[in-house]
Amino acid sequence: MIRRRAPKRLSADLFHPKSVSRCGERWGRRSWMGHPKILILEDDVLVAWSLREVLTLVGWKVIGIAATVNDALCQAEITRPDLAIVDVRLPGNRDGIEGGRLLRQQFGIPVIILTGEIDHETARRAAEIEPAGYLMKPVHGNQLVTAVRRAMSTAGMDLTAPNCA
Repeated sequence: MIRRRAPKRLSADLFHPKSVSRCGERWGRRSWMGHPKILILEDDVLVAWSLREVLTLVGWKVIGIAATVNDALCQAEITRPDLAIVDVRLPGNRDGIEGGRLLRQQFGIPVIILTGEIDHETARRAAEIEPAGYLMKPVHGNQLVTAVRRAMSTAGMDLTAPNCA
């Protein structure tokens, strides 16, 4: 019988914003060798993993997947993403539109709205945060890549990716 060791648990303090080194800030938020750093805010694990798979195959860096707005804000504070892909319907007291608004206000990053269906009121609220793009589920890989490229181009970021030309 082979015994596997349980993975070591990381201290919650390790991920506290105050415990993160600030030395990387001198290079600027958009300096990851020309490759955008992307945060995914999606509560459906399969959708989030699919998005991550496509983005990493293209050569872009997915720096985090969050299921709630609070998780996304904590991850953004630590990792300083260049772009966020945000699902509209999320668990908790804040939806993806509110999360996108907070990410734009606090970190100045473009947001791509992701949704399965959208009503008039939700569309109006989404337009108020001036998203960099909209994606309807189910999302095809080429639609995702095009939306990210467009958002990065609009934000004036370098689109270099090893597998994209």
